[in-house]
Amino acid sequence: MLIISKANRAVRIGRILEKGQIEFEYTDRLSHLASLMERGDHVSTDEVEKLWNDISAHRSVPTAIYSFLRASNSIPNIEAETAFMRTIHYAISLGGDTDTIASMAGSIAGAFYGIAEIPESLQRHCEGLAEAIQQADQLHSLATNTHPPPS
Repeated sequence: MLIISKANRAVRIGRILEKGQIEFEYTDRLSHLASLMERGDHVSTDEVEKLWNDISAHRSVPTAIYSFLRASNSIPNIEAETAFMRTIHYAISLGGDTDTIASMAGSIAGAFYGIAEIPESLQRHCEGLAEAIQQADQLHSLATNTHPPPS
């Protein structure tokens, strides 16, 4: 599965150290993320909480990544019109620092699915949307070696 392969790749690259932190604590969380992905719907909220979901960004990242990966398929009791919205709803449903986790998970989902998946009702509330679209177009032109239309 492509999604599990992405989770396993994240395990190989993740490592953050802070004073008093166990050397592979972050990597252990990403390994736990990969094992949860392999189990699909058979994961309890308590098991997801072991990924972390506190106020510090690096202690929310594994949960945000998991939210995005898990929401690529339907989730029992989470109803949403798009995978993007399912990601946001699922991230919020996990509790903890929901605004941090949902914004990170939503950013990942938005980058993956594209603007067409983001409801216009949410786009209207995004500060700097026009600039973000322009920057995305410029990045795309660099990556594809094309030239964007003049603005």
